[in-house]
Amino acid sequence: MPWARFPGADSVLGPEMRSTGEVMGIAASFPEAYAKTRQAIDYEMPREGAAFVSVCDRDKRAIAPVALALANMGYKIVATEGTARTLRAAGIACEVVRRVAEGHPNALDLVESGSLAFIVNTPHGHASRGDGARLRAAAVNHGICCVTAMSATIALVQALAAVRARGGGALDVVALQDL
Repeated sequence: MPWARFPGADSVLGPEMRSTGEVMGIAASFPEAYAKTRQAIDYEMPREGAAFVSVCDRDKRAIAPVALALANMGYKIVATEGTARTLRAAGIACEVVRRVAEGHPNALDLVESGSLAFIVNTPHGHASRGDGARLRAAAVNHGICCVTAMSATIALVQALAAVRARGGGALDVVALQDL
C-alpha cells in the first residue's frame, strides 16, 4: 500500500487490504514482480543500511533465515531484546535497541534520525498498539519501508536479492498486452 499518502497511519494490513492492491508487477519471477510493485508505489528498495527487526513470538522461528539473508546481503541487523535473543541463538549478529517504553536511545529514535533502511515489525494482532504502532506510524511519516507480516518480509528479502542479482539496475518492462 502507498502508506506515504496516509501520514501517521499504522501500516498494519487487515484482511481486506491484503486481498487487494493498487499496483501489479509482471516479471519472470515472483521476487522481480514484487520489486516492481514496490517501485510502482514510489518505495525505494532499501539497498543498504540497517534493518530494524522486531517480531511477535509466533514469527520468531521464521525470522532467523530472513535475518541471515539480510546479513549476508550486507545489512546491519538491529533488533529488540526478544528478537535479538532468537537471532543470536541462530548465530546471527545483531545490535540490541531498546523499546520506546524503555527510554532512549530506542527504536523510534532510530526512525526519526533516519538511521534505518527498513523495518520488519510483526504485531501480535491487528489491534496491537503501543511501541509497534508508534514505530510504524513514524516509519510512514519518514518514508521508511516497513513490513508487518512475515510473508511480506520474505517477499521483500527475495525482491532485494533479485534486484541485487541484476546488478541493481532497472527491471525489465513487460506490458500486460504482450502476455
